[in-house]
Amino acid sequence: MNSKLKILLFVLLMIVSELLTPNSELIYAQDDYLEVKGDTRTDTLTFSTFPVDSSWTFPSTPVRGEVFYNFEATRRRPYYYDGIASTPWKEFGVGVGGTGGDRYVATQIVAASNSLDISRADWTCDGTDDQQEINKAIHAMPASGGAVYLLEGTYNISDVLLEGETLKGIVPHTKTAIIGAGAGTVLRGTSGTSYVIQASSVNSILVSRLRIDGSNGCNTGIRWTSVTNSKIDKVCVENMSSVGIRFRNSSSNNIISNSKIQGNYDFGIEIISSCENNIITGNNIQGNGAGIHTSTFYHNIITGNNIQGNTGNGITFYTDSYYNIISGNNIQGNGGNGIILNWPAGLNAIFGNNIQGNDRGIYVFYYSDYNNIFGNNIQGNDSYGIYLLASKGTVISGNVIYDNGGASVADGIASDASVFSLISYNLFYDSADGTGNPIYIADNSRDNYLVGNYISSYPAGYNYIYDAGTNNQYTDKVKMTLQQWTISPTSSPWTLDVATNPRSYVSIIPSSTLTLTLAPGKSAGDLLIIGNGKVTGGAKTITIYETSGNVNLGATSRPLGPNDTLKLIWNGSVAEGGTGKWLEMAYVNN
Repeated sequence: MNSKLKILLFVLLMIVSELLTPNSELIYAQDDYLEVKGDTRTDTLTFSTFPVDSSWTFPSTPVRGEVFYNFEATRRRPYYYDGIASTPWKEFGVGVGGTGGDRYVATQIVAASNSLDISRADWTCDGTDDQQEINKAIHAMPASGGAVYLLEGTYNISDVLLEGETLKGIVPHTKTAIIGAGAGTVLRGTSGTSYVIQASSVNSILVSRLRIDGSNGCNTGIRWTSVTNSKIDKVCVENMSSVGIRFRNSSSNNIISNSKIQGNYDFGIEIISSCENNIITGNNIQGNGAGIHTSTFYHNIITGNNIQGNTGNGITFYTDSYYNIISGNNIQGNGGNGIILNWPAGLNAIFGNNIQGNDRGIYVFYYSDYNNIFGNNIQGNDSYGIYLLASKGTVISGNVIYDNGGASVADGIASDASVFSLISYNLFYDSADGTGNPIYIADNSRDNYLVGNYISSYPAGYNYIYDAGTNNQYTDKVKMTLQQWTISPTSSPWTLDVATNPRSYVSIIPSSTLTLTLAPGKSAGDLLIIGNGKVTGGAKTITIYETSGNVNLGATSRPLGPNDTLKLIWNGSVAEGGTGKWLEMAYVNN
């Protein structure tokens, strides 16, 4: 609109007799025209100096209902005079006392170059280095804080600094909220941009309801350094060339919630360098290089997230990560471990998670001690359900561990060079034809304790508990499951070793007459029931002789025909330097 036409419209408006009062309606666009309409009479409509200079003031002798339009660059909005002595000039859309109204949602409003309606905006971006206008809006807020509202549209963010700023990107100040209009508000990092949003040594900030896009080659979506008591909520951070969201240097007491963090090259979320008491909850962390990566990470909570389809690990605790909680997450289909505790990461609680379809389910690695793993569903992982390597004092209790390892040699729980662990009351199940064990204890593991585990539906002949370690203990000295193990020896004599392959009830189906010898037991009080399960098709006899050296029978030999059983107990004297014996408790000849 040309300047002559603007002047004509202004003259026409000033001679209109029926003008605006506080209850009237006003419609305007900041650069082109001003329209007023209403049904209450007033005599005055005044405009500030245009172009704006430093000398303008509100009219000195206004009447109630007078309208004043302020052309100041950061305002460009109408006021009315309501006659209240304390603050007589009021902005339209802001109620008496500065509350109520329907025009403003924030202290400052910023429009993108392609926003649909820029008339509401205090600042309008031009599509280049748009962080400049957004940071000016942040600077324009009072020290007490406020909200910057970003209208829908695309904001192109670069590393170009606003005068007076030392940080790149959009830079929130203490008590700043940066709020968008939802997924339609897009902050797009231009090629080579370091950070879209960056904050340092501030507190009480909020980033919410917007999308951060790094597909043009931006490094990091949100980077907080020494930020406290702040929140990231309902944002989408995607396609960064490095990290979606990064906390560092004692960023503590913060929340990342209800957000979508996907397609970032290295990590979805990275929290490093002594960050404490943060909460990561309700997020969808998907398709990143890795899901969540932490180090020097204390007293944090990761709960209720969907961590799925990442190329590497779902969650990594690395280098001095202690006293954290991982609970209620779906950790599924990641290319690496579902959860790894690494070098060292101790005294963490992992419970109530669904850990499914990863490489290993949970990997407790090198000096990661005294972790508590309980009540998880650990299912269908390609390798081990839980793998302990060179760790100490792990508690593994009440988990459902099934169908891990596929057809490969992998186990439900494996202990390798690990000590002083408690493995109790877990349910093991395998419907496939894998060749691993429900529980595997390597020869370099010692002083572990097993109690109350239930092993169900493993194919006949499996090693339910393979124990080649030292001084591993079992409840009430009964170290083996009472579930029947059926075996078919192919040669005679044949040695039954239940110390390495713990069993309490062995049903033997001989293919020919069999001489059975018994290897030493493991701990005093170990029970062993041996039965002849060959009942049809030319039944064969199994014979045990006292001369085998490890038995003390009620006779020189015990022949076991079809359905016969022999009950034995190990006297434990090998551990005391003696020869050790399996002592006969009962013999049933059927």
